[in-house]
Parts: sequence; C-alpha cells; structure tokens
Amino acid sequence: MAKGLARAATALDRLIFPRTAACQGCGDLSGCDGDWLCADCRARLASRWRGNVLHRHAAPLDALACAYAYERPVPGLVRALKYGPVTVLADFMAQDMARACALLPIAPDVLVAPAPMHPRRERKRGYNQAALLSAAVAARLNLPHDARALCKLRNTRQQARLGPVERRSNLEGSVGVPGDVRARRILLVDDVYTTGATMSVCAQALKEAGAACVWALTYALAGGPDADA
Repeated sequence: MAKGLARAATALDRLIFPRTAACQGCGDLSGCDGDWLCADCRARLASRWRGNVLHRHAAPLDALACAYAYERPVPGLVRALKYGPVTVLADFMAQDMARACALLPIAPDVLVAPAPMHPRRERKRGYNQAALLSAAVAARLNLPHDARALCKLRNTRQQARLGPVERRSNLEGSVGVPGDVRARRILLVDDVYTTGATMSVCAQALKEAGAACVWALTYALAGGPDADA
C-alpha cells in the first residue's frame, strides 16, 4: 500500500514538475532527471550489464564485447538513437561501451571503425548511428577513428526485417575496405549484435584487406548473455 502511494505521488510530481525529457527506455512522458532514463529504467539497466565477459562469436571476429543484454530499457535507447533521432544518446551509450572494452587488449594504435551504412540510407536518415557511437567510443578511449574505414558497396535490405539465414545472404559481398588497413588492429563498432551477420561480413572484408585482428564492440547483445553468432 505504502509503495503504491509513493509511486502515485512520484507520478503526480512528475506531471506537475516535468523533467528534461521523456524516458527513452519505457516512454514515460513525465520525463526523467538525467541520462534520458527514469529511475526505474536506470535500475533495470544496471541489471542488464554484460561488459564483464567476452562473448562467443563466429570467425573471422577475434573477440566480441557488449555492454548490455538487449532487454528493457536497452531496446528503447537503441531505437531512440537509431530512429528517434535522439543523437545525443550516442555519447551516453558510448561511455558504457568504452567500459565494456576492459577485457580487450586495447592499445594506442587500435583503429576504431563503425559498421558502414549505404550512402543512400545515410542521407535519408541523416546519420549513421554506428558512426556516432564509434566516434564517441574512440574519443573516450583516446584511439584513432575512421568513420569511412569500411563502405557499403550496395544498398542491402534492412537486417531487422530478415531471419538469420536471410541476413547472411543479404550482406554477402556488400562491404568494401577503401583504405589501407594492412597489419592494423580494428575495433569494429555497431549498436546491436544479433546473429553476427553484419560483424562477420565486415570482419571478413577487413581481414581480406590485411587487418591483423578485428574485435567487435556493441552497446547491446540480443539473444541472451552468451548468444551464438
């Protein structure tokens, strides 16, 4: 009873004195005090942390690090950055992504690069969310960054609408490496790791171009704490 009254009082307070923004985790329109999350979603987020382990992955990736499991409130944050567009979330999300790199053998010469987006889609959306995240991660880790280290050779269908087998065939041969990455160690950044199709195709292109190793870093891991690639 007391907890119910407390929640009601909090909700009334938020309606009378709205915070700076709606919660991007649950959509609470009464807003939040900071970090784009209400108190309940901030508490949930802490329980989704996965940055203390390296996850299973498919070759040619050498390692996979992720900050959180893809469970509420994480999907809301990912969608807000990807489609919102609440682009200021990139730095907020990148701080935990950088923390999730603790188990990777990061050195000053590691090149941070985003999963690429076809220019036509990037013009339509206005930005590549992976590039926003990779730039913010590179800045926090004080590493070199190249937003155009990889490029999309053709405009593929959206991965979110496809099954695992379709995802791989959709991306086959779709990624190129225009620059010189010979002997480079690459930290490949994206928002979500689901089946591993995107990261695998990107890593394969980088390895064929001479990269020494490719580590994957995402904000979220879909499919469980130790999902298969």
